[in-house]
Amino acid sequence: MDDKAKMPCLSIFKRSSKAYAFLRRLILLPCESTLNLLLQNLPLKPGYNEFYANHLRKVVEEMTHTERLCLVLWDEWALQEGLHFDEKEHVIRGYEDFGEQHGTTDRPTDHCLNFLVRSLDKDAHWKFLFSYYLVSKTCPTDVLVQLIVENIENLFALGLRPMASCCDQASTNWAAINKLIDAWKQLTGRYEPVYLVQGEPIVHFWDTPHLGKNLKNNWAKTHLYKSIAFEADGERKHAYWDHVVKLYENDRDNFNVGFLTKEHIEPQGRQKMHVKLSLQVLSSTVG
Repeated sequence: MDDKAKMPCLSIFKRSSKAYAFLRRLILLPCESTLNLLLQNLPLKPGYNEFYANHLRKVVEEMTHTERLCLVLWDEWALQEGLHFDEKEHVIRGYEDFGEQHGTTDRPTDHCLNFLVRSLDKDAHWKFLFSYYLVSKTCPTDVLVQLIVENIENLFALGLRPMASCCDQASTNWAAINKLIDAWKQLTGRYEPVYLVQGEPIVHFWDTPHLGKNLKNNWAKTHLYKSIAFEADGERKHAYWDHVVKLYENDRDNFNVGFLTKEHIEPQGRQKMHVKLSLQVLSSTVG
């Protein structure tokens, strides 16, 4: 079986290894080690991938105008730090790598910066990973600005039409987006979450679940003088973090039927990053 015939098998295997193992019992298919060797031969490296782009260009040519409207997202995922020798390329892997255009550094990488693209058309459900970069701790602001612009420009070159971007509220993301929207502010005189790439406006959104997480964390930090205003029965009222703490303590000492736990009230370490805990505190069931 040639490599071209193995590609559908590889697609099934990456989609579900269990499903592929089941199919191997019914029909003659390549073993998993053969598919892994095939995967190693694919030219997948940090940065813009021309091999990958050529395939996407053929797919985009068959899309309608509305199907080409898309959203660009990026986020950093934690990796286990470590170095290893690539016998095929004869290089040591595991250092910070921003692709061929920006090069590598001597800092060990512990995060992967991923750029993803998904359709804005409700009837087109496509999405894909467009590029990735290996970074140490976090991507520097100046480099991140360049990567955002370059990835959107590359999407334009493929025939797609990026309309908006989205990311979480990490400090480097804040700094990068503020740099990008400065040009729009100078052009229009208005401070709006919009920036220009190749003369086309890109609207930026902050990731909604993380907005809830940051709201809850800031609310808890400033519980003595900050409140969340809301309306109930036609009256404007204020909720302080102390109200949530007293609700938890009262339930713990008397009823023990609520879902609030110590992790909700006093999160430790990485628990502060859990979106689920924050949104549960802000849900209507607490009130």
